[in-house]
Amino acid sequence: MAWQDFARYVAENGHDLRNLDGHFWPVTADCDPCRIPFDIIIKTETFGDNSNWLLKEKLGVDPKNLRNRSDVEHCS
Repeated sequence: MAWQDFARYVAENGHDLRNLDGHFWPVTADCDPCRIPFDIIIKTETFGDNSNWLLKEKLGVDPKNLRNRSDVEHCS
């Protein structure tokens, strides 16, 4: 696609991203956190506590019943 054709395409259709092919979206539109329907956000600083709460309260899994990755035998 020639630059002039690309510029015309964006000028005519870029007012609404739904009209544009996703390849032509600005990076900010593709990475916008509002586009992801988050229900829960876990902080890195309290990841252990937050993930245990998530497992137990939201998923019904007791974290005490989970094995560590180091306890699992790896197939070779």
